[in-house]
Amino acid sequence: MKVSFDRPFEQPRSGLRDWYKNTEFASVYWLGQMGYDVSYVSNTDLETGAGHLLNHKAYLSATHDEYVSSAMRTAMESARDAGVNLFFTGSNE
Repeated sequence: MKVSFDRPFEQPRSGLRDWYKNTEFASVYWLGQMGYDVSYVSNTDLETGAGHLLNHKAYLSATHDEYVSSAMRTAMESARDAGVNLFFTGSNE
C-alpha cells in the first residue's frame, strides 16, 4: 500500500481543475483548526473495500462526489453496517 501526504492538498498546488478549492477547502481547514483527528481516503482506496473506513467514527463525503462505483458503495455500506457513520454533504449524491 502507498501512502500520500499530498491528499487533498496536491490539487491546489498543481492547478488541476476541480471543485476542491471552491467547495471543500473550507471544511478541511475548519476540521484542522478545530483539532479533529482527520485522515483522507480516495475513491481508489474505497474500490479495495471498507478496510480504510473501519477504524474511523465517520466517513464524510465531499460536495461533488456523486460518481460512486458498486465497489465503493459496497465499501461504504459495509462500513455503515460495522458502525461507521456516513455523512454526505453534497446535493448530487
